[in-house]
Amino acid sequence: MKWLIATIGVCLLLLLPSLAAAQVPPVQNPSALTFDSTDHAVITSYEIDVLKATGAIDRTIAAGKGTQDATGTVTLAFNAQPIPFGTYTVKVRGLVTMNGVTIKSKDSVASDPFERVPGQPVNIKIK
Repeated sequence: MKWLIATIGVCLLLLLPSLAAAQVPPVQNPSALTFDSTDHAVITSYEIDVLKATGAIDRTIAAGKGTQDATGTVTLAFNAQPIPFGTYTVKVRGLVTMNGVTIKSKDSVASDPFERVPGQPVNIKIK
């Protein structure tokens, strides 16, 4: 009987992290991305690949340079509205253009998933 209780306890402990992760809802209709970039000072701009759940690229967005705060975190504006409804991730890469030649960094790892969902109605007026 003790081994059964111990086995159930171990199974619950192994399951708890996945349950906690499943409870965090994905961001819906994000408006910005943040990430760290050690070479931001020399980066000319960033590109964002929007990836479908299959991993295929839905589209690539030229995102500009964004802003970097004192801690090194870069913020890029991100408009999810042109993207079809669904669940996506993104990858970011830096571009440096010198003497007419553009050098691209490796892609970042994929972000956490986000959802593109219909927006809620606003400015409702009763007439």
